[in-house]
Amino acid sequence: MDKKKNKILGISLLIIYLAFLVYILFFSAAYGRFTGEATQYSKYNIQIGGTISRYYLAAVNGDISFLVFLENILGNILLFIPLHPLIYLIRGKVFRVYSAQLLAILFPLILESVQYKFGLGVFDIDDILLNSIGIFIGWVITVNKEKASQEK
Repeated sequence: MDKKKNKILGISLLIIYLAFLVYILFFSAAYGRFTGEATQYSKYNIQIGGTISRYYLAAVNGDISFLVFLENILGNILLFIPLHPLIYLIRGKVFRVYSAQLLAILFPLILESVQYKFGLGVFDIDDILLNSIGIFIGWVITVNKEKASQEK
């Protein structure tokens, strides 16, 4: 595919992806938005591992299923893997490692701040860390794909 088609495809897919992300993070009743469920404990968690350990203990005690625990952990990672590959489609080049790290920290931080500010979820440091891992995994995938295509 030529660069212009890649860019158009990337922009289209990024818009769809961001719309999906906004829905899941801010409007999905399935994740406690508008029901108060998301904020029944507090409006923020700044203790690293606090939410993860709370979910884990709830799963071990049988208060929630282990699948809910896994959905929280894996969902927060997997949901953010596509971000860098989609940006790569638009830009046509990979971010440098420092730029990728900055994106991986700032993007989830902004989203969590919006959730907190508008009461649409919990500002959770664990979510920021897990989202950042997902973005960084997406960057690693993109870097490896780029290296493989250059070796051909």
